[in-house]
Amino acid sequence: MARPKLEDGKRRDHTIGVRVSSQERDEVHKKAAGTGLTVGKLTRQLWSGHVVRPAIDRGRFSVEERRELHRIGVNLNQAVRALAQAVKDRRCRNVPKLTRLARQIRKTALRISERVDPPANGTRT
Repeated sequence: MARPKLEDGKRRDHTIGVRVSSQERDEVHKKAAGTGLTVGKLTRQLWSGHVVRPAIDRGRFSVEERRELHRIGVNLNQAVRALAQAVKDRRCRNVPKLTRLARQIRKTALRISERVDPPANGTRT
């Protein structure tokens, strides 16, 4: 069965030709490979203003470590959703304490993310 056709506004039926040197072409292909994107997708992301980061080296963590990080993320997501709902329903009386806790969680998450994918220029984004 064939894939359904895209709507006219979403279909990519135009191309843009750009002449580059062999060295520039090699650099573009190397950068695309380093981000895990195709050259076309990398170009579209850069033109639309997205920040393109290098792909995470999945070999740094064992399968069990990745599963544990996933579990932590799922639990954190559930906790944040419950907190947001409690605040929305005005069932939460201790907002300052929860705000401090949320800041601590954010700092910890930033430290973990920097270990997983350190910024290329050494600064936080």
